[in-house]
Amino acid sequence: MIIDASLNIYEYEQILLGKETRFKLSFGTTKVKKSLSPDVIGPEDPDEYKDDAVTHTVMTEAAKDRTLGIIWRYALTKMLGWDANTARTQLTDSVAQLLRLDMTLEKNNITNSSAYQTSFAKILAAAYPNELKQSEQSYALDVYKHKARLEKYKNEKSDYNYPKKYFTGAIGQKRAGWMLMYAIGLYCEAEMTDEELYKFFGNKSRASRWLRRRCLDKVQMTVYPTPLDYFHYSLPPARRNEVLYQALRISEYVKKTIKSENKAKKTDAKSDVTDHDLVTA
Repeated sequence: MIIDASLNIYEYEQILLGKETRFKLSFGTTKVKKSLSPDVIGPEDPDEYKDDAVTHTVMTEAAKDRTLGIIWRYALTKMLGWDANTARTQLTDSVAQLLRLDMTLEKNNITNSSAYQTSFAKILAAAYPNELKQSEQSYALDVYKHKARLEKYKNEKSDYNYPKKYFTGAIGQKRAGWMLMYAIGLYCEAEMTDEELYKFFGNKSRASRWLRRRCLDKVQMTVYPTPLDYFHYSLPPARRNEVLYQALRISEYVKKTIKSENKAKKTDAKSDVTDHDLVTA
């Protein structure tokens, strides 16, 4: 599918200027002739953006993705001066709305728009197809290193926050897991067995303190109810010990129940003393 980048940029600029309220041609099926100028598409862009003028009639989902990539790349690089990595860490819903990029996600333009609104990964992959070749896992670890001030970030003076909604959904759980496994490998004693690690994370107060020191406490609270759950589901399936996991959960539940019952007994005893004082007064 051949994409008319000049038309895409023109329509986008008309929306920015308030002269149009939606994209009329960029996401349609009208025959369009491709005509690119060097100031719109750079030399590093995919070859399919640079072919000679050709017409097309059908707008496939792949073509819609490429059209999204052209518009978003133009907005992020030409207007904000962002490179791929900056866009991946700084892009938020509010930025997209400010640049009117949310207009590319309207249901009359592209199907499954809600999937794009919850994660920018697919859009950025289309906008920076050559730059974003780094795997999702290696990128997640780079984000963690930045937050924890490790390696190239060890001399960072300003605080760095995890990207918004970075731990949402299934991919968010994977990111959280990759970070935890990396931190365990970096900070825990190499000879610790999985059983010992289960018991360590089964101690909620101790594990919570450890996670806080490793900049992972808020990650755990965002994705999992307890440190034990975080550890268990971050392990590769082949290493998960369901029996030990359930045993530790039961043990924690029993301790919590006993603690609650003892607290209730103390409250009742105090109440009985007060009642007795009222009667004898």
